[in-house]
This record gives sequence, structure tokens and C-alpha cells, in this order.
Amino acid sequence: MRPSRQTSVLLVCTVLTIYFGHHAINGRHGLGARSDLLVKVETLKERLAVLSTMHARLEHEAAMLSDPVIDLDMLDETARSALFLAATDEIVVPLPQR
Repeated sequence: MRPSRQTSVLLVCTVLTIYFGHHAINGRHGLGARSDLLVKVETLKERLAVLSTMHARLEHEAAMLSDPVIDLDMLDETARSALFLAATDEIVVPLPQR
């Protein structure tokens, strides 16, 4: 018994549908990859927020050390921390790194 032409076409269409459906869900550009990308986007957004905060803080500190408005306390603190210096009558309390 030989299958009819209609059955063969139906079988080929079914196999192709299953093949493309599988790759639409599990493929490199499928739904699974999309959810992984969404997680990565959220992680990168959080990292961007942290880096933006650090950037704003560093810009503020740089502005404090600029020529027109030098904050002498800020300059002294920055120089001491960069050079690891303290006066003989001072007590040094190390703070955890940020």
C-alpha cells in the first residue's frame, strides 16, 4: 500500500512545522534566548545605575579639587589617602573599600 500524495504533503508539512517550532522556542534566536537576554539587560541596567552613581560622585570630587573652588579639606584628604600619610598626632581608622 502506497501512501497518497495528500498524506505525504501532510507529513512533510507536519515535520517542517515541528522543526521550525522547535527552533522558534529553543533556537539561538528563540524564546529561550530572549528570556536570557532580558535577564542580562536587567543586570546591565543595575550595573549602569551603580556606575552612574560612582561617576557622579567622582565628578563632584573632581569639581571640588578644581581651580576656582578648591576645598582645602578635600585636597588634604585626597592627598593623604593617595600617599598613605598621616600626622603624628592623628589616629588612623581604616574604612572598608567601597
